[in-house]
Amino acid sequence: MNTQILEKLDLDYEVIGKGRLPTEPMQIGDWWVVPAHVYNSTIPPEAIGKVFDLINQGVRLRGLLVADDIRKTKPQEKNEHENEANQVGDRIFGIIAGIAGAVGMLALGMIWLLGSVVAYDPMLIAVLEDGRWICIHSWYE
Repeated sequence: MNTQILEKLDLDYEVIGKGRLPTEPMQIGDWWVVPAHVYNSTIPPEAIGKVFDLINQGVRLRGLLVADDIRKTKPQEKNEHENEANQVGDRIFGIIAGIAGAVGMLALGMIWLLGSVVAYDPMLIAVLEDGRWICIHSWYE
């Protein structure tokens, strides 16, 4: 990869780690890191567009990962009946929390993935040839 592309990447994307490309889901701190091809939720089209932009600029990728905050996805310790009874309340709370979270994230900006990320947003991560992990896109789920 030429140095001009590397310099642009350093300006446009935050390097959030460095290492090998995981071939199976793994936990890193409070994050569940999954190869993108086995991620079981929707990746926003704008995130995929950013991947194609990188490739069109000549950036070679080892692969793509999705990092999802475990604090958001921990199973609740309730029985089935309690879960059914609380679904409506949980949805309303989720909508309110989602709006507050989105506003809060606009104010906070991007923070390091493997260090002290505050929000529970999934992130699409590109693993570059040199082993750098860059955050391509983050979204609220």
